[in-house]
Amino acid sequence: MNNKLLEKRMDVQWKKQISREIEEEKDNGVSGKELSRKVYHIINKPRSSAAGRKQYIKPRPEDKKRIRTYLIETEKLNQFDKLQRQTQLYMIIQTFDKLKELALTTNMFELIFPNLRQFQEGKKFPCELRENSVAWIARDPKTGIYRYFSERFGKIIGLNIFDLIEIIDGVEDNPREGFRKAILELARLLGLDQLKDRWVLEQESKYERNLNVIQTAQAKMNRKYPTLGAFMADKHMRVLEFIQHCGKSHVNRMMYHQGEAIFYVATTHIAKAIDDKKLDQPAVSRSINLLTALGLIEKIPYIELSKEQLDIAVGIRGDNGKRQLVTFFRIPDYTNPSTFKAAEDMARKLREVGIRTDRHLTEDKLRKHFGDEIAKRVYLPPYRLAPEEEIPF
Repeated sequence: MNNKLLEKRMDVQWKKQISREIEEEKDNGVSGKELSRKVYHIINKPRSSAAGRKQYIKPRPEDKKRIRTYLIETEKLNQFDKLQRQTQLYMIIQTFDKLKELALTTNMFELIFPNLRQFQEGKKFPCELRENSVAWIARDPKTGIYRYFSERFGKIIGLNIFDLIEIIDGVEDNPREGFRKAILELARLLGLDQLKDRWVLEQESKYERNLNVIQTAQAKMNRKYPTLGAFMADKHMRVLEFIQHCGKSHVNRMMYHQGEAIFYVATTHIAKAIDDKKLDQPAVSRSINLLTALGLIEKIPYIELSKEQLDIAVGIRGDNGKRQLVTFFRIPDYTNPSTFKAAEDMARKLREVGIRTDRHLTEDKLRKHFGDEIAKRVYLPPYRLAPEEEIPF
């Protein structure tokens, strides 16, 4: 469709919209000078942006997949080749959060996609993403976000830069994963491979703080939390320290639960890594159960894992249905005074019911003295594959 035909079509659409609005005013009983004033404002009000004419919708994964399929079938995908360039943006952008903010509020379409560079902001042009549609690139006046708008049959879809990158590179079923891949690609295209995620930095910092606390924890516990100190032998502190290192080295956006980083590790791996005859796999397992009961580490129930996280656990187990799934952990902030205070309180309660070492700790005793909720928090109920489930790998 050439530009003259496009403009003609848009003029017809606008005239129809103006006529409808005038008729609505007449239906509402407006007449005479008041109608003349209304007609003047209807005719002259701005109609160049999406927000000025009608609302747009944000794309769902299925919408993006349909667009990508259309581009492949019509052999138009290669028209959206991306341009990689070296920039000075690293001087002002150090985190992915800053990149996201800049990318959404700047016209990145003309920077990344050479085929879109020829079109002026707000001017309409034939849309290559959908058949029989028109497009324009504009800044949403309400949000300040730049979008590629595509209109067909009166319906508008608004894509941000990450949506378009995902469509070109491959659409994910999980929107979070789709965005993660798109922002990594944008960082690569702009020469920002060394960016840090602010959330990742915050989670890594928590593990660093915990490690600093652990270095002097034994003396502090003996002085301030004596009951807890009596429980925590050297082997427990070594397992606790290893867990922090393991958590810090595995922080990523896929591994989170309720806004905090989680990670998985097998007790057999911990035993091999620590490499101490006194800390074999059963001893490590007992230590972790005690640390969990005290609240110094937390096990994530399998039913609370995301599909992606559960797929990882099931894939690691393989087709051996009798084998327990790997455990996912979350670690609290040890600089928070309530963490060790709660651990001291729990240590006192355990001692009162005769649990004085990790060998005394059992699922039956926890259930008997503290109830099912506490017992299941320490000894996770096993997860079994449903008959229709398959191994994901």
